[in-house]
Amino acid sequence: SVGEQMLQCPERLSYLLFHIYQDAGGLADLGATNFTIDMDQLHDGLVQMNLHTNPYTRYKMPNGKYELGLNFDDINESGIQCR
Repeated sequence: SVGEQMLQCPERLSYLLFHIYQDAGGLADLGATNFTIDMDQLHDGLVQMNLHTNPYTRYKMPNGKYELGLNFDDINESGIQCR
């Protein structure tokens, strides 16, 4: 399924994991720590893909910006680009 494909994007997951660590206080040993996964942020790429998948044409997104479509390779690349 599409959700399983999202979990196979290591750069994107690395980007999300970095933010999870940062939100929990970084890598410093502060005792007991709670790690929170924002499911909306985790699945954001799926929402973007559902709206527009053609990487060669621009489409007006809900945020008002015209953006190129997104596919699985782009979701992974977005983790490298930190977006």
